[in-house]
Amino acid sequence: PGHTSGHFGVAIQTDDGWLFHVGDSYYHHNELLIEGGGPAGMQTFQHIVHENYAKAMHNQQRLRELHKEHGDEVTIISAHDPSEFARCCGHH
Repeated sequence: PGHTSGHFGVAIQTDDGWLFHVGDSYYHHNELLIEGGGPAGMQTFQHIVHENYAKAMHNQQRLRELHKEHGDEVTIISAHDPSEFARCCGHH
């Protein structure tokens, strides 16, 4: 919620746990670790692109909590972070 109307994520159970693709929910993997954890200027950019900035930030907080509490069971990736895609697909 918050990025665009109808935005959703997809969770797939794998042999190693869950893979949760969260679409455009965040842009940089550090945003899963700390609020505002992306590169300089990221929050300004997000103010511009999110349909509802407050909802988008609330959703990011929920993802941070999921990562903190269940990071060993759920691999979270976004559509915008190429390092996550490489890690997920076994490329370095």
